[in-house]
Amino acid sequence: MYVRSVNVENFRHFERAEVDFVYPGMESKPGKDVLSNVTLLVGVNGSGKTSVLKAVGLTILSPLIASSGFRPDYLVRRGEAKVKEAHAVAKSVLHQQDQGRIPFSDEIGEIDSRVTVRRKSDYEVLLNPEWWFSPRRPERRPYNQDGIFEDRSPSYFLLGYGATRRTESDPRNVQKAPKQRSLRYQRIAGLFEDQLALMPLFAWVPELERNSTRLKEVVSLLNSTLPEGTRYRGDVEKDEAVFSHNGIDLPFTALSDGYRTYVGLVADMLYHLHMCCPKKAKLAEMTGTVMVDDIDLHLHPEWQRVVVPNLAKAFPRLQFILTSHSPLVAGTLHSDNVRIIEDGKVRQSEERLHELSADQILVSPYFGHTPPRSPAAQKRLKELAESVADTGDPKRAVEFLKTLAGKGTPTNGPPS
Repeated sequence: MYVRSVNVENFRHFERAEVDFVYPGMESKPGKDVLSNVTLLVGVNGSGKTSVLKAVGLTILSPLIASSGFRPDYLVRRGEAKVKEAHAVAKSVLHQQDQGRIPFSDEIGEIDSRVTVRRKSDYEVLLNPEWWFSPRRPERRPYNQDGIFEDRSPSYFLLGYGATRRTESDPRNVQKAPKQRSLRYQRIAGLFEDQLALMPLFAWVPELERNSTRLKEVVSLLNSTLPEGTRYRGDVEKDEAVFSHNGIDLPFTALSDGYRTYVGLVADMLYHLHMCCPKKAKLAEMTGTVMVDDIDLHLHPEWQRVVVPNLAKAFPRLQFILTSHSPLVAGTLHSDNVRIIEDGKVRQSEERLHELSADQILVSPYFGHTPPRSPAAQKRLKELAESVADTGDPKRAVEFLKTLAGKGTPTNGPPS
């Protein structure tokens, strides 16, 4: 399953908006060298990036979301008008996998799913969901009615990760988690709840047979997304996954925040892929949608430059819908991959993006023409420019050029 688009009305920040997504095998293929499985949402804080991810999660899982443990809260747009309902409709592409069959890549049709949230006096409720199926091959059933949303079914594979991510470290909590709510909802619950933890490697990797094909695939996929010099060995010792970091063996908890956040994310993805993927199939063959809020969370700029391409390459049949505030992340993509959310609207820019520097991207429409320098530095440059224009002083002109190049007198230093 891939999500083609989502249309929202009176949903959180949005009065009305539609977002289309890039996905593998789409009819109107992206341009040359464009990652065919990545959509990046950019916009200022509060623009609605996370709301788009939430809308996708609720619509795709609409048949079971009301009984999954989810409780709607502030999904209906607030404002001067007394809006009583919020609506979201997602259009998705279905595959053989969504019948629980292989080959996973064989496309069988499309489906529209709709969810409505009604606001009452001081709380919100979900109304009955609606689905419409438009088959491309009428002779085939679109999906099995029975068991379609079982926890281990590969049908409608969907993951969603919020911007608050941590990996569970207590084995006792791992054992309790599955009993608390539907696993299908747990896979997107991080978009709605901050306290949930990701599945740690120590909780499931030991169940894989030593030297098995599945274990080797898990290790290979995880390592392919990590920076050079850091590798997972495939070992678990005393409830700790062991990594080799710059030649030193370290337990997971001894890694930096950036590594733990990112490794925890990929490990959780692999866990759910493993749960749903038939034994004789490969994890990398799975289709589905993965949404990640703030993909660059805690990552050094050097890592931000490769994180998205590495993920897209490691999992070419997964569709990634991501958000980020990093121009370095955006610079690894093309304009076809990026959607700008601004003033309650979603648009795509045709301006060049790929291969631009971080400074160039910041001052582009993708990041709202944000100056790359601090306000104090901007003020200093403006004052120097005005001084040169007013006096024609060559010393001031030289100082302006030096400051522009980062070699001038510090802002708090004496004037030259």
